[in-house]
Amino acid sequence: MRDQQIARILTDGLPGVRIQDASSIAVLRRMLLTQSGARIYTRVHDGTQKQGKKLARERADLIAEMRKQECALGRLDELFLFADSPMPQKDYLLKKQQISDKIASCQQQLHRLEQKSLFTSTLSDEQFVFRASSLLLQKTLRERRIDVQQLTTDVGRPALKDFIRSIIESIVSKDGKVIELTFRNGMTHSFRYDA
Repeated sequence: MRDQQIARILTDGLPGVRIQDASSIAVLRRMLLTQSGARIYTRVHDGTQKQGKKLARERADLIAEMRKQECALGRLDELFLFADSPMPQKDYLLKKQQISDKIASCQQQLHRLEQKSLFTSTLSDEQFVFRASSLLLQKTLRERRIDVQQLTTDVGRPALKDFIRSIIESIVSKDGKVIELTFRNGMTHSFRYDA
């Protein structure tokens, strides 16, 4: 579908389609490209990123809870020592023990969480080879001239595939030809082929 047709549809509109912002324009554009027979390939997000974010979020929550309990313990001490109306020592000791138990529990959970992340971060042989290939790929990309066949031989197809997946968000193709590349930074390159 030509850009003029897309521009006409965007300016004139389609029945039942409302354009509210840039994301709805992108959705409309993808819908029109799909209807014209183009195939859209999008990047699939890896589950390990989600797991890492989940562990980081749990760790941050535990640290925040520990700080909250430490502040509460400090306020309890100030209340016991400096309040106008004295707090009974029995109540103070019970409350202090409860808060200390919560802090100790948070510390144990944090320690278990760090142990879990430590054991999950160890590299297998395949991961080590893959990381070494990625390093070799980075070194090769810094050179001015790149021999793609030699690069594929040196680095391997999985490392190249992972590199491409890390920089490209989506690929739109029609009749076996790439029409559009969208990079992760939002930049889009469109290609036109002579008939």
